[in-house]
Amino acid sequence: MSTLGYSILKHRTPRLFNSNGPIMTSISKLTKIINNNDDLFNGGASTTCTQYLNIIKK
Repeated sequence: MSTLGYSILKHRTPRLFNSNGPIMTSISKLTKIINNNDDLFNGGASTTCTQYLNIIKK
């Protein structure tokens, strides 16, 4: 998602994006999965959006 798209969405639906909202909760869960499987993802820091999307699709 483009940064502009993200900020518009964030502005229009702030509850989704607060730290306990569904989107941030999902992102933090995904980040934990990725950080716990560094070999799988070639290091947590280099994870791309594509890898996130692949996890979500599974």
